[in-house]
Amino acid sequence: MLAQSIASFRQINPAIIASQRLASEPLNESVTKKDLAMTLKRVAPALKISGSTYHILDILLGLVREADLKAGKKPMVAISNEKLAEYTMRSTRTVSRCIKRLVEAGILAYADSPNGRRFVCRDQSGAIDYGFGLDLTPACNNLLEFEGIATAFQERLKLEKQARRLITSRTRAAKDLADLIGKEAVPFIRKLEDVMCQQLDVFARAQVVDAIYEQMLIIEANMSSEGDTNGVAISNTTPSHREKIVIDKRHGSNEPHLELKTDNTCLRNVEMAFEKSLRCLLLASKQIQTI
Repeated sequence: MLAQSIASFRQINPAIIASQRLASEPLNESVTKKDLAMTLKRVAPALKISGSTYHILDILLGLVREADLKAGKKPMVAISNEKLAEYTMRSTRTVSRCIKRLVEAGILAYADSPNGRRFVCRDQSGAIDYGFGLDLTPACNNLLEFEGIATAFQERLKLEKQARRLITSRTRAAKDLADLIGKEAVPFIRKLEDVMCQQLDVFARAQVVDAIYEQMLIIEANMSSEGDTNGVAISNTTPSHREKIVIDKRHGSNEPHLELKTDNTCLRNVEMAFEKSLRCLLLASKQIQTI
């Protein structure tokens, strides 16, 4: 038998009542300890859970048993505020406020005993027979909802980062464009400075800064082109009939330069070589006859 009650000294609000309703019945389905811990730690920034509250949540996740996270069970942790204060090096009042914050966030539920003690009695199989403490049933039943909140929070952080980058890039581009436009850019720069000083949402600020930059671009596009110099194309002065020569510019080498010849030049060179060899052959034959 599991007691699910709230001590009379606690101040009740709608968030606490909602958590108690989620913990009124055992788990609908089994949850792994790994998935529970990862989801709660991902959703913690979105739920404004940080500092000592996050530390206490981490301790409770470490103390809960894997067997208590099965369907039909009650994942309850029995640890006193004094022990939590010792672990976190905080006062017991701070621990009480942190636990209340976790209950209001839909992660914990109170299971108070009449004398305020927290303890758990288990049967021979290791399952909880009865006990009092801090119940993690609301977190297990809210797991899918917490996953959606964490994903949406991560997407929002990504969009905010992109918006901040847009603000920075557009602000720099507007200041560079102001040097080109001149006096006409003065009111836009003043408006840009006013926008940066206002308490605006990052998305609204990015939209206003982008609009100012677009207006400055329109002014720059409509500026007069008086005084601009028209560029004259440089004609090709290299003769088209000039023979192309490839020269091997290897320094320190005794090899002759390589020249790329045309077909006619190569044929003429072959004929000259043949005539030269023929003359040498005739001269050699005459010398033999003389001997």
